[in-house]
Amino acid sequence: MNKNFSLDKKVKNWLLEGDPSVVFLTNKYLLNSSNEILLSLQEKAEKKGWIKRLLDLQADNYTWGNGLYSPKWISTHYTLLLLKRLEINPENDKCKKSTELLLEKGFFEKENCINFSKTDRGSDVCVTAMILMMLSYFKIYDKRMERFIDFLIHNKFNDGGWNCRLMDIHSSVHTTLSVLESFHEFKKHSDYKKSKIERMESEGKEFLLSHELFKSSRTGKVISKQFKMLSFPPRWKYDILKAMEYFSNSNTNYDERMEDAVKIIINKKRKDNTWPLQNKHPGLVFFDLEKTGSSSKINTLRVNRIIKNYFSKINHLLT
Repeated sequence: MNKNFSLDKKVKNWLLEGDPSVVFLTNKYLLNSSNEILLSLQEKAEKKGWIKRLLDLQADNYTWGNGLYSPKWISTHYTLLLLKRLEINPENDKCKKSTELLLEKGFFEKENCINFSKTDRGSDVCVTAMILMMLSYFKIYDKRMERFIDFLIHNKFNDGGWNCRLMDIHSSVHTTLSVLESFHEFKKHSDYKKSKIERMESEGKEFLLSHELFKSSRTGKVISKQFKMLSFPPRWKYDILKAMEYFSNSNTNYDERMEDAVKIIINKKRKDNTWPLQNKHPGLVFFDLEKTGSSSKINTLRVNRIIKNYFSKINHLLT
């Protein structure tokens, strides 16, 4: 965090006119509001706006979309993932029950992981990581979470990352970031194998940085054009804004290998000092949070948070 950071006044007012969840997150990450104010705003977000609309769509059996992991993106799994990214109060009872349901219905005893596939009951690193992250966020304490940690530790690749396809020889940025996010949340309430997790976090971060967040480590070419686009919700998919958000969340020191990715993000700023929603991952939705192609309050908030956290290191890119 840098005291020299200053949020554009017009942008601040624009954000504070947004969805209650955006107002809450703006106060939390950009305005340094008191805990009392934040709790009040978080409660309001459950009574109006995106979060309330999603909660109202939950069925009596604590599922969404009549499914656990599919259909994408209206299933229980992905609705909870979105609510987590909007930072619904982790004490929300409905969300806790839904997350516990995912644990009970998806737990695969043989492999110590979560798998919702009806045809392939093997290991699923990606889904296990995302579920572990949500269990941790919603403060659900279950000994099986330690078995998930063991599973993730066991299935790390030699290059420092992870891949859902265990037969591959190279890690996936998608999977690696999901695992890193899950470790970050898990450590908030458990010291289980903490030193080993921290060592693996360091190796996972190095894997992403060795790719400069979006480039092939062999050729230096862009891995995927989508990695450079600003998406929300990101779902399970990787992009440079999601990666920088993780680095910011985990208080990772700025690294010069982030620079090209940060330049791309900053250069997407519009003349009115807002950032757009550039990409919508195809799939079913209950409703669109924002219009693709328009200025995005949620992405403007996310980018400003990164700028604030790394201001002293990246202010030369802002002029």
